[in-house]
Amino acid sequence: MVLSVLHFAHQKWAEDVLSRCGDMLANGSLTGAVQASLCVYDCSDEFLKAFCENWCPSINTLIILQGELSISLWDLLELGGLSVTGRLFDELVPTAECLSQSLSDEVRIPESCGFLLSGYHYLAAQSFDGRVSISAWMAFGTIFFGLTHPFDILWVGVDLEDEVYCAAFLACWLCFFVLPVEPLDLIRSSVFNMASFIANGLRVGLTSPVASWIYKSLSQISLSDNPSAAPECFHAHSL
Repeated sequence: MVLSVLHFAHQKWAEDVLSRCGDMLANGSLTGAVQASLCVYDCSDEFLKAFCENWCPSINTLIILQGELSISLWDLLELGGLSVTGRLFDELVPTAECLSQSLSDEVRIPESCGFLLSGYHYLAAQSFDGRVSISAWMAFGTIFFGLTHPFDILWVGVDLEDEVYCAAFLACWLCFFVLPVEPLDLIRSSVFNMASFIANGLRVGLTSPVASWIYKSLSQISLSDNPSAAPECFHAHSL
């Protein structure tokens, strides 16, 4: 139920970002990938069970009567719209030095990342455990009538509003749809740098980390003594 509500909220946010920041997503070759997150993917429990039972973790391959199958980078590009080429996807929380505007363009992290970190710390300070939930991030990143606009709280300049707005959504999209990691309901501040690069028009290669995460998760599940209780989560809609 909670995930259904989050998915509905994510859909509405994605629709607005596609309309408002379509050029930014197009520059990062992610229009199709964000559109893919609008869909609801139904998957049979029996299908997933059979898939994991026939998965060979030593060669990352599904072994069936008709032969061997695997999940390729091309599949993730064609089915999910994720980029194969581009900057290496690397999650990290940047230091203040990395955010300095005095650095060269090649190494400087976009200014929008600093605003995302400020928003994260603002929400974390209001949280009882110092963590930020996806629902809290969605509520803060979107505009609701009668509430204080997040740009006013963060002092975002007019020239950066669209970039920060797009980056805030992409951070949620990466955590919720592309690379979900337990616990599933939390925002990872380590994705802010990548979200900011994409919103800044840079293409980031996402198929490799997604494929690696799928392989790892399927292998952990197939090797588990109790697969149904395995905590792994992954990009299952690609299956």
